[in-house]
Amino acid sequence: MRVRAENDVWASPLDVSLRAQRGWIWSSLHIEGMEIRRLRGLSHQDAERFVTAITHAKAVALQRLEADLGVDEKTLVPLWKHVVREQSADRYLTARERANLLDRIAAEKKRLDGAFARSRSPHAKRFTISEELKRAILYLRALNHDGDRLLRQRNDEFVERELERWRGFFAYCEERALTDEQARAAITFEENTLLIAAAGSGKTSTVVGKVAYALVKGIVRPEEILCLAFNGKAASEIAARTTARFRAMIADACPIDPAIKSRVRELVDSGVRIESRTFHSLGRKIVEQVEGRPLRVSESAENAVRLKRAVERCKKEPKFAADWLLLQSVARFPKPPEARFHSEDEYVEYLRGMWRQRKLGYRNKEFADGILTMGCTKPVRSFEEVAISNWLFLNGVDFEYEAAYAEGAEKLCPGATWTPDFTYSVRDAAGVSLIVHEHFALNENGEAPKFFKNPKGYAEEADRKKRILSGLDVRHFWTTSAEFTDGTLFDKLQVRLKAAGIVLRPRSSEEVLAKLKDIGVLEDFDLVGRAVSQIRQNGWDQQTLIERLAEQSEPARARLFLQAAWPVAVAVNDLLKADKCIDYDEMIRRALGYLRGKPDLLPYRFILADEFQDTAPGRGEMIRKMLHAREDSLFFAVGDDWQAINRFAGSDLRFFREFGSTFNRRTAADKQCALTQTFRSNQGIADVARTFVLRNASQMPKIVEAYDRTREAVIDVRTYKTEREPEALINEILTSWVSQHPPGRKPSVFILGRYGRYHAGGLTAQQLAELDEKWADRIELLKTKDNEPPSLYTTMHTSKGLQADYVLIVGMYRAEHDFFCFPSEREDDPLLQLVLPPKEALADADERRLFYVALTRAKHRVALLTQQQFPSPYALELLHAHRDGTVLFNGTQDMPPQCPQCDHGLGFKQYNPAKKKWFYACTDRWECGTTWSL
Repeated sequence: MRVRAENDVWASPLDVSLRAQRGWIWSSLHIEGMEIRRLRGLSHQDAERFVTAITHAKAVALQRLEADLGVDEKTLVPLWKHVVREQSADRYLTARERANLLDRIAAEKKRLDGAFARSRSPHAKRFTISEELKRAILYLRALNHDGDRLLRQRNDEFVERELERWRGFFAYCEERALTDEQARAAITFEENTLLIAAAGSGKTSTVVGKVAYALVKGIVRPEEILCLAFNGKAASEIAARTTARFRAMIADACPIDPAIKSRVRELVDSGVRIESRTFHSLGRKIVEQVEGRPLRVSESAENAVRLKRAVERCKKEPKFAADWLLLQSVARFPKPPEARFHSEDEYVEYLRGMWRQRKLGYRNKEFADGILTMGCTKPVRSFEEVAISNWLFLNGVDFEYEAAYAEGAEKLCPGATWTPDFTYSVRDAAGVSLIVHEHFALNENGEAPKFFKNPKGYAEEADRKKRILSGLDVRHFWTTSAEFTDGTLFDKLQVRLKAAGIVLRPRSSEEVLAKLKDIGVLEDFDLVGRAVSQIRQNGWDQQTLIERLAEQSEPARARLFLQAAWPVAVAVNDLLKADKCIDYDEMIRRALGYLRGKPDLLPYRFILADEFQDTAPGRGEMIRKMLHAREDSLFFAVGDDWQAINRFAGSDLRFFREFGSTFNRRTAADKQCALTQTFRSNQGIADVARTFVLRNASQMPKIVEAYDRTREAVIDVRTYKTEREPEALINEILTSWVSQHPPGRKPSVFILGRYGRYHAGGLTAQQLAELDEKWADRIELLKTKDNEPPSLYTTMHTSKGLQADYVLIVGMYRAEHDFFCFPSEREDDPLLQLVLPPKEALADADERRLFYVALTRAKHRVALLTQQQFPSPYALELLHAHRDGTVLFNGTQDMPPQCPQCDHGLGFKQYNPAKKKWFYACTDRWECGTTWSL
């Protein structure tokens, strides 16, 4: 009803009461329920008509109210009952189910808001509103307002109720009863569930328990389950354990609920079988299913031969052949960043380790202080000089390295010696002329590296040499590090040589490769092979890789590398096709292609992935395609980002850290669970390892509670000085552990190193064999491979997933002592960044996680062997951070003092034989170098 006045006034007819009052000439209306209380000046007839109209409007409004309440009843009560029924269902509601419920409620929002207003109207009292409708309105409005939170809360409450109902089942679904954390993870069935499992927390038991629960509960059928494991052994273990536990649960002695036991018996009688595979096995299955024929799998040795065949095929193209030789010689290794070096000696030692010429150098003292190159008989002393020397040889340019330049020396400083880096002989009309080429280690700002003994003096002398060279002969020239870095050096060098009359005569491939072999450098297929593997298995396209070139630390070198790697990848694919076989990379590549075209190829609805932190792009995409093929698919990923140690093989931690955004098909479709209790390491080891790995801020934080609460004296940092000491020290430590171990069984011990047996932290392969023989009767040795005998020693990477009573970590020293150090300074070639996941902000993130893995293999004790003059920064970090008795130093709580000068060094005892006196020396001998009295 609208009444026109100065401003329009509205009111519902149901809320208005009218009474007409007749006067002598006019009538007036008395109104209740509006701001305007009285209308005057109406004719008697208009007033009566007005009252009649309002009375009729009231009747119509009441009829409409009654009708709307009826529609509310028919619409909202069934919806409410459906929602209640779904909420009361005996299952975890997935994001899809929650979204469907909330979408249905949202679709009736207008009806729901109107029903709420109508039910609150005083006129509704004239009608009977059912209690169901009242409850439906309140219930649905609450869900419409805060449904996501309420339904998640409902799921949490369901998990707790289910935990109590199925407690007996979870007590027997594995050999050891599942913890509440494990059981909650088994019950949680979000669309995408990520289980973050601490080392030794029983993640495989949780996977087995979840599969068993899903089958007995009837959530999925056996043929809809796929377990994906990182290796074949883990895959077969999951399937075998599930079957074995089902058989154990139907035994008479197993006191689980009779109804549950009956369901388990049905599964056993039906011959239930869980499909558990590696990604490669799954890829092969997909390819064979689509192509309709079995495929021969190429052996590893065959793959290596095929890679070389592919390279040889590509070499028939002159451009590729030239690029390949440049890659093998001039661009063989990356230029190391200056910031990693403290001295020129450290720099040269690093380069010699990089070029694998240490042993050759030790045999020939003439080569002990530099790097052998193809171009000259003398060793050169800088990375860039190595590249220039090899480039000159490659192009048939003869030169002398650091030959005396008397004419220039007289100008530079009478009586001094000047030995330019490169000297060329040119025959012209006047006879033979010498062309001098200096290469200055100066950046774009004209600055020398900071690790030089006198950077400023070096730059000043370089300026003097430039002036002298310019004045003596215009053909003399110089190059700089800045030109090497920006990729222009060799183009400029070619122009300079041509201007000086020096002719380039490129050598043959056979001559270059033979010369490389002479200096101890073999033709390298490994780097290109690794890149080819990543390109193929992850389905990289060439344009994407070209676009990534600009991001690389050495773009020119990266472009050269890609120009070699891409055609080799294409050639490998062609050769596989011609050989009518498939390799492991092809299993992933081809299967991913088929899944992209037809995602619903496979019947799986519930996918479980173990060691999920090690997922590579191709494998992650396979999972995504399978999940997105079905609306009702479920994904359970298990892993630990603290143990992600396979980035070098292509693993991408972003799948783990960005789990929801990667796999969710709708909002809030992911759930995280955690296993924080470890049954392996004691609390002391767990605490030290946790503190250490969390120095990387990108690691996901979690608490780790150990079943064994021991904290005191669980890690011992032991130092030694000479190469003869490690073996004796190991025997001393093993003797102590064996004597302390409880009787009844032999203790298990790992000796862990960063590298294989031939670089085992100062121990020779012969010494390792002698240790195995000596301790075999008293220590349980580790068998890592079927075709190899058990041994105390294995690598840190191989130890992943294993455990021992005691762990001894060797090789903990800096590169100045041995290039094969830990943490490793043998970084992957930056060229691999083209095809690998991006590196983390923390430079040693991978090595830090590897040390965490090594520490957490131990149940009772860990010993670290570090070289006293060049101690590992990781050993020092433990000594710095844990001075509460958890970490020992040389078997005692007498910890080394902190350096009084710097905030990061420790004082290790040293002996001065001249003074016959002990003193402390700071472990940071380069930046600090402080010594002080005991």
